[in-house]
Amino acid sequence: MTAVADAGLLKLADWPAFVLALRQWRAFDPRLLAFAGAAIPPLECVLGVMWLLGFARRLVAITSVGMLVVMTAGYAYQLTTAGSVACGCFGRAAPAWFDHPTVVFARNAAMISALVAWLVVSRSSLASSIIPSRRPLHGGRATSTPAGFTLVEMLITIVILAVLVSLAIPQFFAARERAMDARQLNSLRQHAAVFAMYQSDFGGAFPFLTDPRNETTTLRCEKADYEVEVRLFDVYRLWHIGLADRYYDGVMFSRAFASRDLDNLPYPTFMLYPIIFVARPEYWNLETRTRLDEQIGATFDHEALFPSKKILLGEWAEDNERRDVGKPVQPASFVDGSALVFPWRDLTPRAPVELRGTRHSTGILYHPNTHPWFYTFNGVRGRDIP
Repeated sequence: MTAVADAGLLKLADWPAFVLALRQWRAFDPRLLAFAGAAIPPLECVLGVMWLLGFARRLVAITSVGMLVVMTAGYAYQLTTAGSVACGCFGRAAPAWFDHPTVVFARNAAMISALVAWLVVSRSSLASSIIPSRRPLHGGRATSTPAGFTLVEMLITIVILAVLVSLAIPQFFAARERAMDARQLNSLRQHAAVFAMYQSDFGGAFPFLTDPRNETTTLRCEKADYEVEVRLFDVYRLWHIGLADRYYDGVMFSRAFASRDLDNLPYPTFMLYPIIFVARPEYWNLETRTRLDEQIGATFDHEALFPSKKILLGEWAEDNERRDVGKPVQPASFVDGSALVFPWRDLTPRAPVELRGTRHSTGILYHPNTHPWFYTFNGVRGRDIP
């Protein structure tokens, strides 16, 4: 308990530094970190003073064990999902090696073990004390009253643990979501880098993998000995087959093409390539549209007027619209190579229905009920977020 009290005093001695250290714990909600920064140092000091004064030591020890367990679990989750950070448990006075993960876990384990051992020993010693009863029972022999948890101690302990758990569990789930977002955004950036290599190889053109002169085109992956017949706009979900040989070493079935919410190896991919990239920008404006067969053609990076606002690959996942109830999200990479998870409400409105008719000609099928960024007004020249 002396270590707990010292930790509280050292945090209070440089409270802003402790709060700043907590802000680096990216795996948790900033509101929870702010609450922890305000509550932990005073709580540790109060527990230390109560222990030194001999007041409710068993309750102090139980509370300290619960606090240490929750803090250790939180540190472990931060370490595994968002990387190592400074613990800041003993303020700036502690040397740098004191915040090494191995030292943190060993230190906390030693403190928890010491407190649990004290609880066991104190219970045994108190239980051996005999308090004579006022009326002898069993033939005049005095009975003993073993010391144990009082009802008040038990209720307070339950309340404290319940509060700690209720604060921690939602943050664990939120941290899991953020970790999955980070993994998926990394995947989207890698695909955007592949598209940049394609553009470098083909004069700045975005991938144009089908032959508009035929009703269908055969996409092949020779390294995987695989081929499939696709229509013009089917490249939105099969682009990875056409790029596999040259840019993915023949790999078509990989978790890199999977959704953040699904663990299966997808076919087709869940990273969708907007169909506006396989028709000229004029086709995606009613004032300049003529016929698709006249306006089919590759689009180029210099035509993207808003590269940080135009989606290059957008993730599709069944759970996106159910995640964070009432707050559907859209993970996507952009023409400039960046990637972002943003609220669905930030997407620009769908293009007019005339731009997303159900069918233009034989073999060319639209998907009018899909994502707005499939039918960006003005095509590659438009923007998908403000």
